[in-house]
Amino acid sequence: MKLTQILSGVVSGLPCILMGARLALVWKDPLRYEKGRWVRLGVGIMVMEFIVVHSGMMMAGYLQKINKPDYGIAPLIIMLLVYALFVVTISLGFKSRSLMISFASIIAGRFTAFALSPSGANAFVFMQSAVSMSLYMLAVILSLTGLPRLGITEALAKDLMKGSGSGLWVEKPHRAIGAAAFYFFALGLADILFLTWFDPHGFTALFK
Repeated sequence: MKLTQILSGVVSGLPCILMGARLALVWKDPLRYEKGRWVRLGVGIMVMEFIVVHSGMMMAGYLQKINKPDYGIAPLIIMLLVYALFVVTISLGFKSRSLMISFASIIAGRFTAFALSPSGANAFVFMQSAVSMSLYMLAVILSLTGLPRLGITEALAKDLMKGSGSGLWVEKPHRAIGAAAFYFFALGLADILFLTWFDPHGFTALFK
């Protein structure tokens, strides 16, 4: 096991686990952060995660190109700027600095793990992206089940989500927050275990 693999797992997985912990605390005590604004952010977080999952696929595509010297590091810099713009724009739309910091740390962790990836990183990142997408879809399905409200009572949900439109996650935000807490916890653990123990050399053969 290489030190770079351990570092990749930690920098990619730890921010996700911290996000999962925050969402779990919001689920239990909805007024804990920003006077309840994080209940409203639960839906935004689940939607915004599409960007993070998509970033993994774009990084995998970039890996296929970096073997050509003409590209240099320009595509990576462009991707960083694009995703930084997404994070800032959406977070400002929700008017939450803590949301921006949380997602910036997650995306920064992903790109750092990408930079630390060992040889055979094409398969490495493709596999990581597949895990992310699978866990995200599982979280969406989980949100359709009867997750407990915990601290987010029906009356509190109506008050905190007032003016947010309609839909399952708006009417029952505890489902979005509970599913998001599961997703980020699972993703963080998967990143640490997968990035730490995965052997890219054997798996790369499947892509040849």
